[in-house]
Amino acid sequence: MDEDHKKYVTPLVGRYTSKKAQQIWSDRRRHGLWRRLWLSIARAQRELGVDIITEEMLTEMAEHLDDIDYSQVAELEREFRHDVVAHSRAFGEVCPSAAGIIHLGLASMCICDNAELIMMKQSMIHIRGCAIRALSGFRDRILQYAELPIVGMSHLQAAQPTTLGKRLTMYAQDLTFDLANINRFIEELPFRGIKGPVGTQYPLLKLFKGDRGKVSILEERVAKEYGFSKILPITGQTYTRKIDSRYVFVFADLAATLYKFAQDVRIMQSRKEVEEPFGSQQKGSSSMIHKRNPMKSERTDSLGRELMVATLSPLLTHALQMLERTLDDSAARRRYLAESFLLAEAMLILVTDIINGLTVHEKIIQRNLDQEMPFLVAEDILLAMCEHGANRQGCYDRIYKHVQLAHSRIYDGDGLNDLVDRLRGDEYFSPIHDELARIVDPREIFGDAPAQAINFVRRDIDPLLDKFKSDFQDETAELTV
Repeated sequence: MDEDHKKYVTPLVGRYTSKKAQQIWSDRRRHGLWRRLWLSIARAQRELGVDIITEEMLTEMAEHLDDIDYSQVAELEREFRHDVVAHSRAFGEVCPSAAGIIHLGLASMCICDNAELIMMKQSMIHIRGCAIRALSGFRDRILQYAELPIVGMSHLQAAQPTTLGKRLTMYAQDLTFDLANINRFIEELPFRGIKGPVGTQYPLLKLFKGDRGKVSILEERVAKEYGFSKILPITGQTYTRKIDSRYVFVFADLAATLYKFAQDVRIMQSRKEVEEPFGSQQKGSSSMIHKRNPMKSERTDSLGRELMVATLSPLLTHALQMLERTLDDSAARRRYLAESFLLAEAMLILVTDIINGLTVHEKIIQRNLDQEMPFLVAEDILLAMCEHGANRQGCYDRIYKHVQLAHSRIYDGDGLNDLVDRLRGDEYFSPIHDELARIVDPREIFGDAPAQAINFVRRDIDPLLDKFKSDFQDETAELTV
């Protein structure tokens, strides 16, 4: 066990993500896909008339899809300095009858690129499930607090009342946009296909004696086997790396949604209105015993920064590919294709935990609202007085005087907002004394907030949850640290 702590392990694996997500981009998964693609292509080649491939060869390949000897592969890679060559040779050594037809008519990217596209699609499907679980949490909270008034903020200053449920719909709506992006990527993601060294399909055309129809059938069969309905019509040596940047951008756009929610939780927690889940033995500080830090929200934002800035590298990869292909993308892609996905999952695990376990301090919310409400309805007071025949300018100046005195008491006195008491004590405002309680009731001026929140759940969230019910019921990743 101690040996495990003598080498660096990315915290995305060591601390923040699920085993299921880690397995999607594992060496075992990647190289297992390579072997499966070799088998799928060989099987299609035989069905299309390549007689040198026998059923015995295919059977032997099928029996050795997962018994990869990584020590042997490492030795072969040190010798050949080429990972695909090393793996194809290692596969051939356990499938000696098929050794001569493994990788027949192919180039490395016929295997590597298609395997990565498969993993990218699996990653998006997994993230969709995580996003659906988060959206379900928002749904429940929106309905729970659809009618709970809270101070709406503009420029981080009190503006007008809204409801907590309505505020939560802002994040949920963004999340529905992200789900649309995820679905679009899944539906539109193409298979690279079997295009050869520079995309011309020359080796396959030679193998099939110039029969372009068989080459097309081969591509379509293999693509369909792995769940792809589209095939890129044009490639160089690789599929266009624009796909990579779109893939990372879907995650980065999601990160912006989750970042805003987590940051707003931090703001509301500083106002003591809400609180993210805090364990019974959790410590906020090693020295400041009273602290209850929003560490999950802070971690979400920390991960979000990493994900949003990760968009630059795939853009540069695409822009700087020279002619049909250069290899300066390889090392970067090994990292950002997997890590952008893991960052997205880590953020969703945290946000789901936060929204499901959010503590709402309704008395503090009411206290903050009571403190601000008299100021927020100053114009309503003015209009009510005008309806009783008051001169607008004179009434404005009178209210303004009381507002400034109320501000002075808040800042320099006992901190209470006594504007309403001041107006009740001023005979000038006697025409509306009986109306003041109604005027300062936040439910009078929070508009359509409750209906907007409830309608959004019924119209936008519930159909998504119903459509992707199977994703939602998938195993939930647990927050580990």
